[in-house]
Amino acid sequence: MEDVQVGDRVLATDPETGETRAETVTAEILGNGEKLLVDVTVETDDGNREVITATGGHPFWVPELDAWTDAEELQPGQWLRTSAGTHVQITALTHRTNTGTVHNLTVNNLHTYYVLAGATPVLVHNSNCPTMDLDFASGSGRKLDPKDKRGEFEMAGNALAKHAGRKTNTGQWPIPSGKKNPAAWNALGRDVLDDILTRPGSVTTREYGRIGGVWQDTIDVRLPNGGIGARFSVSGTFSGFLD
Repeated sequence: MEDVQVGDRVLATDPETGETRAETVTAEILGNGEKLLVDVTVETDDGNREVITATGGHPFWVPELDAWTDAEELQPGQWLRTSAGTHVQITALTHRTNTGTVHNLTVNNLHTYYVLAGATPVLVHNSNCPTMDLDFASGSGRKLDPKDKRGEFEMAGNALAKHAGRKTNTGQWPIPSGKKNPAAWNALGRDVLDDILTRPGSVTTREYGRIGGVWQDTIDVRLPNGGIGARFSVSGTFSGFLD
């Protein structure tokens, strides 16, 4: 899955209607830290036993339940859907924890894709990915910063001003070309935030970080190749920029 890139087309299926078509990958999702992993062993049509490793919260389509079921809730003996519309049976499940990076995808429209059990594609869903309403996320950066007592700085503008002059992995944070007043910082802050949210290849991760001095679950979005980023609450509200 780590070889799939934003813009690639993958096969997707709506299991309730049977509609199958190619859909575009709109985001690569990376998760870091300690994760519950489930090794799902299935028996394929040729009699081989193959293993799919998924995070505990990753949903698989279970036809007999007519429902998406998280990997950690799967049971031996259940069947999973393949891209051919046939089924493979789960023969064993192993639950374990591991520290590292896990990969996921956001797929447009149908929000499903197939993972390989050997050479057999098995249907999964991207519903546990940390996705956001981009319009809401952008708009939250345009709200007035309550910490600015004069009521002139927007959230993104004030956050950008605080990063002025800092070096990043890909250069320096931008500064307004003319007057460096709140209006100029606000305009540039909007542009920087929207670039992070919409640039092809930006990477979204679910993290555990600080917002307002309080440690909590966050959604972090960074430009490609370890570039600058922005942090949001899990509801998609802008918190600040990331070096």
